[in-house]
Amino acid sequence: MVLSALLVASTSVLQAAEMKSGLQAGEHVGAFLVEKCAGNPQDGVPVGGKLCYRCMLGNRPVVAVFARDVDDNLASLVQQLDTLVAHNGAKKMASFVNLLGDDQESLKSAAKSLVEKSHSQHVAVVVPKDHKVGPKNLKLNPRAGVTVLIYRQGIVEANHAVAAGDLNSQEIATIVHDAQKILN
Repeated sequence: MVLSALLVASTSVLQAAEMKSGLQAGEHVGAFLVEKCAGNPQDGVPVGGKLCYRCMLGNRPVVAVFARDVDDNLASLVQQLDTLVAHNGAKKMASFVNLLGDDQESLKSAAKSLVEKSHSQHVAVVVPKDHKVGPKNLKLNPRAGVTVLIYRQGIVEANHAVAAGDLNSQEIATIVHDAQKILN
């Protein structure tokens, strides 16, 4: 039984290590349309506003999250990114979360709940026009529960892809650590 548990655990680790989703380091983040659903009241975009956040944020350091799993772990990630953005306003740090799934209205409702749960004030939560699979130009893997693109000047510097249901505190810490690197 112990051997069986070890085999399952090592298989899970291997699968997590193999997860690839989204643009990779060195690739350019292109434009894509979203609708703002909640969060970041200071960004000048009203709830319901339709725009390209990538375009609006320009060359700023950005953490863009693409999530199919809206759960407590995502709320924790958003809360930590919110703190990072708040402490790095002078460096123009920004972050936005893109919710993905089949039903656009459910995603809009989930966006509001996510902001309430995370107490976020500096992270916008949006629903991309291509909400079912995500913007095609970003090469998102439909098996990824969460994909995080960390970029500045429009160029990806780090990418984190996590299988559905696998976002955890260790992965969140790694994402936040990598996000801090783009501030130098």
